[in-house]
Order: sequence, then structure tokens, then C-alpha cells
Amino acid sequence: MRKKRNLSMIELAEKCGIDRTVLYRIETGKLSPRLSQVEKLAAGFEVNVMELLEEVFV
Repeated sequence: MRKKRNLSMIELAEKCGIDRTVLYRIETGKLSPRLSQVEKLAAGFEVNVMELLEEVFV
């Protein structure tokens, strides 16, 4: 979703209030995000949590 919206990892991290190292680890599958991080990511993308999860798992 980040790449589809032409956001750099740094831009998304700043927009969501998530450390870019944590975001990198989430994107590469090295870390499973906490619910609070999923909520922050959804807010950063301006979608609800379900829309974000559908994008990831579909």
C-alpha cells in the first residue's frame, strides 16, 4: 500500500508516528505489528483497519 501511494518509508513512518526501523521490520516480516501500530498505519493511510488488512491479506 505504501508503494502504491508513492510514499517513502520515512514519509510513512513520520505520518504514522512509527519509528522507521520498526516500520521496516514490519514490512519485511521480521516483526508482527501490535494492534496500536496497525491502527497508526491505517490512520496514516487514511483508511480504516479493515481496509488496511484487506489490502495486506488479499
